[in-house]
Amino acid sequence: PIDEAKSRTTYDVELSAQNGPFYAEMEYQRQRVKRPNNAQKLNFHGWHAQAAYVLTGEARKFKASNGTFGQVVPESENGAWEIAGRYSYLTLTNKDIKGGSAHNASVGLNWYATKHVKVSGNYIRSLQHEHTTLDKRRLHIVGLRLQLVF
Repeated sequence: PIDEAKSRTTYDVELSAQNGPFYAEMEYQRQRVKRPNNAQKLNFHGWHAQAAYVLTGEARKFKASNGTFGQVVPESENGAWEIAGRYSYLTLTNKDIKGGSAHNASVGLNWYATKHVKVSGNYIRSLQHEHTTLDKRRLHIVGLRLQLVF
């Protein structure tokens, strides 16, 4: 079992870019699990790619000190509007572990009311495969979130 792993090693590569109000990011992650008693080593992986465009023209500020992009800060008292899309894949099946896999696609609309308040609406379509059977589950998810930034 994975719970009794001797060690876990995670490898991660992330790329991001911005050109004015357009922002894109992608990430790939692999985890290797070494199990006790010379059991077979396991490998799991996943990735995502996302892009966003700020309709009102604002751009994220790049923070060179930690290599990250900040949030959108509205330049108007009416706030800033952003559209976004994302696709992700994850597999948790390898050797005798049958954890399944998932493909998720999402689209979103974000409103940055102020630099401290963000409202997000998302639609997510998920296709999940259970590798122990031939069953596939399709999920349709609608989410709404109010985020306060301090």
